Amino acid sequence: MLRKRSAIIAALFLVLSFFPVHAEMTDAVSDDESLLKTAGNEVNEQRSSSGKAYAVLTSDGDFIFFRSENEYADRSITEVVDLLGNTYNGVVFRINEGAYNPMVDGIAPSWQKWVDGKNYNTEIKRVRVADGQSIKPLYTSMWFANCRNLTDVNLAGIDTSACETMSGMFERCVSLKKLNLNVLDTGKLQYLERTFYGCENLETLEIDQINTANVISFASAFAGCRSLKSLDVSNFNTSACINFGTMFDGCESLKELDVKDFVTANADQFAMMFRNCKNIRYLDLSNFDTNNAGLAEDGTPANSMRDMFANMYSLYDIHLGKNMKRWCASAALPSGIWDNRTLSLSLTSEELSTQYPANAEEWAGLWEKEPVDVTGVEFESDHYSFGCDTPFALKATVLPYDAENKKLIWSSDDENIATVDQNGIVTGHNLGTTNIHAVSEEGSFEAVCSVEVLFKDVADSSRYFFEPVYWAYENEITVGAGGHGKFSPDAFCTREQFVTFLWRLKGEPAFEKGCEFTDVPEDAWYYAPISWALEKGITTGLNDGTGRFGVGLACTREQCVTFLHRSCGSPEPEGSVEFTDSEEGRYYYKAIKWAASREITVGLNDGTGRFGVGQSCTRGMLVTFLYRFAHTENTEF
Repeated sequence: MLRKRSAIIAALFLVLSFFPVHAEMTDAVSDDESLLKTAGNEVNEQRSSSGKAYAVLTSDGDFIFFRSENEYADRSITEVVDLLGNTYNGVVFRINEGAYNPMVDGIAPSWQKWVDGKNYNTEIKRVRVADGQSIKPLYTSMWFANCRNLTDVNLAGIDTSACETMSGMFERCVSLKKLNLNVLDTGKLQYLERTFYGCENLETLEIDQINTANVISFASAFAGCRSLKSLDVSNFNTSACINFGTMFDGCESLKELDVKDFVTANADQFAMMFRNCKNIRYLDLSNFDTNNAGLAEDGTPANSMRDMFANMYSLYDIHLGKNMKRWCASAALPSGIWDNRTLSLSLTSEELSTQYPANAEEWAGLWEKEPVDVTGVEFESDHYSFGCDTPFALKATVLPYDAENKKLIWSSDDENIATVDQNGIVTGHNLGTTNIHAVSEEGSFEAVCSVEVLFKDVADSSRYFFEPVYWAYENEITVGAGGHGKFSPDAFCTREQFVTFLWRLKGEPAFEKGCEFTDVPEDAWYYAPISWALEKGITTGLNDGTGRFGVGLACTREQCVTFLHRSCGSPEPEGSVEFTDSEEGRYYYKAIKWAASREITVGLNDGTGRFGVGQSCTRGMLVTFLYRFAHTENTEF
């Protein structure tokens, strides 16, 4: 039955492959097709490898490998057609499937090479292979290195059966959070060095099923993967490896690591292998053989084993093997007293590092570090800011770093503003500032920091409207947009919103006579502000004979500065600032000139010398105009 079902699926796939599908439709796949895609090698067998291999980078950041019968020049910008008739527009790159000479071709593909002052790696956001097609590269070195905006990778359709190196393949892909390498054929792979180096936000890495029998270097393979909480390398065949240097350096979120079956007899490099794995408590190195560790001129393996366990603050149990017969002082275990209860031995880390190699066969076994008492708790900073409804991880450190009990009890002074769970994850609920406490379970040592909850869409202090928004919020000129922790700085500002904000800035003054605009009912929240503005001559409504104020209409940039200008009594402008789109004689001309002379506006930041007449004013622009207006010398209130 299973064989018959597989044949049906294969036949259906081949039939469907003859029907062209437009490129925009390729993401709309059924659940069954998704399962086929994730099957990896099974799908590859049904994919076409005819024609020539290319990749295209679209303007949306999609990086699509495809095959075509057509000829396309490398790095050309054009429309391309794949084997199934799908069309794509973007930058085209050739994929090398022929003979490869790294001395001639270099180690990076053409989309990684600077040509005429440009490369394209930062524009890549999503990677996939076009449906029904496959590519067969001889190397994938540096393919996605420094693709800092890459978030989604589907490797199904990439046939790596002939690939010998993946060095630096995903190096510094800082936005990548999950990745599955199990779909790849790595039977000929020799170099897995720096493959995931610096992927600091990578949380999930499926790599437990790859074939590593021929890998000779794992150097820095996972170095800097600080967010990985689990990593299954227990099935790795390391018998051919000669270099384990910095393999797991900086994997500070890992709490366990199974390397007990690693074969290390051929390796001569172990330097910094586990350095900065700050949360690993136990290592089983009973199968490790360091006899081949390279020696320095003085006969010690200093260079090849240095800092092997540096900054492993949580390491309290380690199983040392009888074949770990080379050691050096700088490869010492974390400082403290280490006991082997079976042998009734108690040694300092320095004594163990110098005496163990000579006594490896007799002293092989489990060594346990004596508990270290907690002496304090500290935060990296005393103040943090983050957006409303955006979980934010606080980091509190139990001191000393090698204290055994690192458990903390978390609490918030004001849970209406922000709550914190027992992992230190803070969630803001309303704008404001409160204190977060972290208390050590052992000794009740406490650290306190303040957290400021911001609008979720105004959390970047580099934006021009950042300070004006919070000035307006603190002065009760605005409470945000819709009460959901948002300000909506890029949404357009309506005429009634601007007049209301201006009214609040002036202290919500009273008015004697209500307005009679046909679109301003007496029970509207903007009735008082518009009535006041009409009475003060700040607005006259729309000049279209309808008797309307213009509720709901976007307030243009020239209308905003005109309202401000009139609120000051329409003073004569000072200075000689002119904008190319501000026409003398128009109602807004003096207002714009006055606003420029007071530095309330500097015009559009596009090099055209325009003010932006006719353009809708955004809410971010609105509060910025008001902020500058309120801080201008001699502004009349």
